[in-house]
Amino acid sequence: MTNAPMQSMRKASITLASIGTVYALTQSFIKSNMSSEPLRKNANNSPQTEAVIPPSAGGLETVHEEEEVLLAAPAPNGAATDQPSSRSVSNPSLLKSLKTLESILSVESGTKTRYALIGAIAAAIGTRSMGEILLHKLTSEIDELVVNRPSSIFEKSIDKKTLLMELLSQFLILGIPLSVAQQVQNFTSSRLSGKLREGLVHSLMKRLVLSPHNLCHPEELVDPNRLDALMNDINQVSVLAVQLTTDRARRYCDIIAQLMVLMKLTGSVKIPAIMIAYLVLAVSVVARQKMYKSMFTRKVNENEIVLKKFLARLSRHRDSVAAWEGAQAELATVNRLVGNVEQAKSLKDRFEFLHGLCSSLCSRVGGTALGFALIGLHFVSAATSNGGNRKTIFEYFWTGRVMLQLCNSFSTLIEEDVVLKAATSDSTPASVPLLRVAQIVKRLKASLVDLPKQLPSIDQLPYRVRKNNMNLNDVTALAMDGTVLFQSLSFEISPGGCVLVHGPKGAGKTALLRLMAGTWPIVMGEVSRPRNGVTCILSKPYLLSDASLKDQIVYPDSNPTLVDTDQLNTAVRIARISHLFEKETRMGSSVLMEQDQQKLMIARLVYHRPKYALLDDCFKTLDADHFSEIVQYLSRDCHCGVVIACSPQVADGLKKPESKLKFDVEIILSSNKQPPRHEIIVNRSSS
Repeated sequence: MTNAPMQSMRKASITLASIGTVYALTQSFIKSNMSSEPLRKNANNSPQTEAVIPPSAGGLETVHEEEEVLLAAPAPNGAATDQPSSRSVSNPSLLKSLKTLESILSVESGTKTRYALIGAIAAAIGTRSMGEILLHKLTSEIDELVVNRPSSIFEKSIDKKTLLMELLSQFLILGIPLSVAQQVQNFTSSRLSGKLREGLVHSLMKRLVLSPHNLCHPEELVDPNRLDALMNDINQVSVLAVQLTTDRARRYCDIIAQLMVLMKLTGSVKIPAIMIAYLVLAVSVVARQKMYKSMFTRKVNENEIVLKKFLARLSRHRDSVAAWEGAQAELATVNRLVGNVEQAKSLKDRFEFLHGLCSSLCSRVGGTALGFALIGLHFVSAATSNGGNRKTIFEYFWTGRVMLQLCNSFSTLIEEDVVLKAATSDSTPASVPLLRVAQIVKRLKASLVDLPKQLPSIDQLPYRVRKNNMNLNDVTALAMDGTVLFQSLSFEISPGGCVLVHGPKGAGKTALLRLMAGTWPIVMGEVSRPRNGVTCILSKPYLLSDASLKDQIVYPDSNPTLVDTDQLNTAVRIARISHLFEKETRMGSSVLMEQDQQKLMIARLVYHRPKYALLDDCFKTLDADHFSEIVQYLSRDCHCGVVIACSPQVADGLKKPESKLKFDVEIILSSNKQPPRHEIIVNRSSS
């Protein structure tokens, strides 16, 4: 018996020596086959930062690489040159990402609702943590009842079967609030994700898509590809951020509750402190080694990519290989590349073997033995010191269960922290959820916060404000490719006047109307116009989706109580679309033809009665007499200045005497390369 402690110490020393030997072999293998430089926190690692898209950028650019010529095979060990990845994020952390996400949503509404949902999630997490502790307690009491005797907290006179049924009923009753708490957590988490998504989408629309800069400039700030990418990021981060936050909060809450129970059961902090210290050491070592697994996998993938590129290139140039009789040489190169792939896979398999052995020895062997030793020694010493008054099996089972849960929660927490503290472009797997959240939040900040700050201010209007007349004085404009559209163009239009602009395709008709509306840049000259009341209708009609004809006409007014019924009826009569309302009454929603869509735009224009109407060839399918009637009504009855842009063929029809239209100014734009590219005809008899 006297040699038993010595034998136990000898076996423990052998176990510790085995763990140390395996750890040393793993570290030696890593150093001999992998550079440790990626794990060093070096400020000169130069990760690629997210580039802010300039206002002139159209969308996500695609880089087409030229064909690579393999001048040399990879190194024998399968190593490849480490390149910084676009997914590298400096010092990612959940708290930092959440603060950045909150700064993006700082100006959005619904803050009180988000805080209320966060409070509900916190309450559900706390309920679940405490409830699971009580479940462990009840389970341990059932184990003691089965193994030994009734628990001391119950009357000993109660029959064991009755006591068992009472414990089971308590277990079932306790499961009800736990199930409710879990579903409340899931429901509130989903609602919080929806609120985050709603706020981010609102921020995207307000700061980019519907921003004054994007609406008032010809450059497209967000194209469809860019919008899809941003919406995908928003959908991912709204779910992942809530999921990771609740999981991490749950672990912290579990650890606090489990520590409190352990200290109460053992009467001191020594046992949980020793176990936590061991976990910090063992999990940190294993987690740090685990990060190299992705690096070995990456080397295998890189060698496979090199092999695939070579085979594809060989297939494209097989005629040349046949002409030079180079089959043997190419076959030797293929064999060498295949050997590199297999060697990289062999290194990966050997590392996984050593890492798995080290992880198993540290956790299953060392950690389990330490946990049993701490709990077992505590209960054995308590039994001997109290003169045979041994503690119940219930307390032993309960302590063991709580210790196991503490180890699981704390190990996961430490592993996440170790991985993220050493997160670099090469060492951290892209599948780490927290790293993905940090990347997405960084991209959203660059697009929704940094980019709007870099855009020029739109407080300075691109035109000079006048009360009534609209005037262009020596205006020069350029196309998007930099060519001159028109130079030193000057004319004036007053309320009730009419201007005709015509020319071939690409002459600058649309640019001129957008310049008058304030959404096209002026290179030289000055535009004077009223601040409000200038409406530009482009050639492609803009209709609302799933809206009634009435809503289409009164857009953007959405309050039905503010609709002017008389003005609406006048617009319907002038546009000649009463048959559409009859059809809508009979059939409900229907598909509108192009002619009806253009009439709806005319009805919307007549309903709102702007000071100036800029019509960009938006009457292609309308009858000439009907269009003349509409223009006359706008200029004569509404006292609205009208500017009509069209092709030369349509302009010839509008200038015929039977059209009854009189133009104050006629502007003829040309597609010649050399300026001047316009001609102005003033009809003084109409003024």
